[in-house]
Amino acid sequence: MVHGWNMLRGSRFHLPVVALVFAAFCGTAGADDYAIINLSSLLESPEGRASSVNASGVVVGDYRTGDGRRAGFIYHSQTDTLVTLPQPSANEDFVPNDINDSGTIVGRGISKDGTSGYIYRNGIYLHAPDSPKGASGGMLKALNNSGVVVGAWSLAGQDRAGTLSVRGLVGQPVAHPVQRSLQNNAQQELWMEDVNESGIAVGTSSVIRFSYPGFMMECRAMRADDAGIQDIGTLPGKTWSMATSINDAGKITGSAFNTGSDGFSVQDCEAFIFDGANRLGLGRLSQTKGSTGTHISNNDAVVGYCGTEEGAHIAFLYTPREGMRDLNNLLSDADREQWHLTDANSINDKGQIVGTGTFAGMPQAFLLNPISNVTEWSLLAE
Repeated sequence: MVHGWNMLRGSRFHLPVVALVFAAFCGTAGADDYAIINLSSLLESPEGRASSVNASGVVVGDYRTGDGRRAGFIYHSQTDTLVTLPQPSANEDFVPNDINDSGTIVGRGISKDGTSGYIYRNGIYLHAPDSPKGASGGMLKALNNSGVVVGAWSLAGQDRAGTLSVRGLVGQPVAHPVQRSLQNNAQQELWMEDVNESGIAVGTSSVIRFSYPGFMMECRAMRADDAGIQDIGTLPGKTWSMATSINDAGKITGSAFNTGSDGFSVQDCEAFIFDGANRLGLGRLSQTKGSTGTHISNNDAVVGYCGTEEGAHIAFLYTPREGMRDLNNLLSDADREQWHLTDANSINDKGQIVGTGTFAGMPQAFLLNPISNVTEWSLLAE
């Protein structure tokens, strides 16, 4: 199913675009640093999530179908074209997690029997590379432009083993068919979240230990390359950490935190940037109790969310120049009246951001285009 929406022709989008043009050419952009596109409205879906945006502004995410299933979509921002993805099978849904610059997508299939990792390319689904012996399910979280994919497998006893795989993709010759299970030991769970162009992966190792009268969860951010797995540590004053993203310079983001007296509840959570030698805490937005970084660009911009005392999320953008800012404050007044941006999931080097927010009380997938780059987008093409 393909929707060829043109933002200049749709009356509900016409005025924001006019304002965009005026701001771009007259230099009057203030609080409205970003123009927002509601991707879920293009799908006519009551619920959606945008998970990743590649260097060309191609977005992937998932949405709720009319019959209650979850399905994937691809949105091409330069041509203003949205394509919905077919399901892997009649009994399995597909949730995309990442897309590389050639348009290959990785994610997870969901059925009543569990989950499985999939690669999607040119209309064809390919099961993830063979899982470790004893695996009962899994998912793929990210891939780079060389075809290196990372994710996690569910093993016997509900443990998870992170995987770093190098495989030829559909339409390419199989080269270096290597898979490495990155699990350290039988008691440890490990899942990998991201991989850069050098093939360096990051993720999180966790161990649950019995500690009377309850249990203690121990989490550490990990970095994996050909030399093995390294614990990258945490921020001063924090005990635990999780890694979610790595850029091509090797800078890593995620969150550092402590646990409460129950051993499980997260306290004092703070987003970070680690560059191998330095550990920088990014702070948090006012009126929130913690922050988590979800993705880092090659410009060292970090997106993520801050949590409130009530358990809600507020999406943020961090840049070395401006520090941490509430993404909602970077929208126009009219957009702020309709939107509350809760989770920012990905940012590319052009500054395009995707994630989830609430619009009319429903979770909707969004794309933010920087107003300073508006002349690059198809909004002005006609």
